[in-house]
Amino acid sequence: MRVCIHAAGGRNPLCHVCGDHPIVTECLVDYEDFCQTCASDAAEASGLTVLPPEQRITPARYATLLATGAPHVLLDVRPAVQCGICSLPGTVNVPLGALMANEAEQRRVLDMAAGARLVVVCRRGNDSQLVVQQLQRLLHRAQSGSESGGGACGEVQPGREVKGAITFQVAPIDIVDIAGGLAGWSELHPEFPLY
Repeated sequence: MRVCIHAAGGRNPLCHVCGDHPIVTECLVDYEDFCQTCASDAAEASGLTVLPPEQRITPARYATLLATGAPHVLLDVRPAVQCGICSLPGTVNVPLGALMANEAEQRRVLDMAAGARLVVVCRRGNDSQLVVQQLQRLLHRAQSGSESGGGACGEVQPGREVKGAITFQVAPIDIVDIAGGLAGWSELHPEFPLY
């Protein structure tokens, strides 16, 4: 395969993809379909603000958390294909769609974070806020007793079933997101690849 690198500035009429007589016309991957994101960063950079500042940490604060070895679980809620392009060390990937639609998956995530901080990250810090909000709702319901049963999240009480559902008891878990997501992280660490 021959790869040519051209300086930006115009279309090359001899290009095999976009030239006057293209020969590569099939098997091109649709960028938006492949990355499961918009081709325009402007469409995603809306700066959604759902969480109060105390439920968000800056990329610099997360770097400190990593450097000190503080116990935490890093949950990346981007689609698996995006996580495969780039991710932070120790990332647990549970895509947003799978997480938001499945309470059992939400409980599994909370169980992983038992006794540690749960840090949620996405590409821009928008979807991660929605996940933090959803997981906090689940914790609040469980802690306030509006869930059937009680107990610590993920700790199954033997023999306790309500209409076929296993009940959980939830201990407080600190759940935060990284403000600005991986885009914010890359501003602090320019060597981190973005797509």
